[in-house]
Amino acid sequence: MRDSDGFYNCEFCGCHTNAYSRACCEKGREADNKRNKLVREKSKDAT
Repeated sequence: MRDSDGFYNCEFCGCHTNAYSRACCEKGREADNKRNKLVREKSKDAT
């Protein structure tokens, strides 16, 4: 969950980041890639 400043703690490695796609750890990066793919698919369906 993001803080008011836009940062959040990675649930996998615990780092504090504001990155759209985490590079801190492999699990975080995979989770972000999966989320981003779902967002793209939803936006395609909406058009």
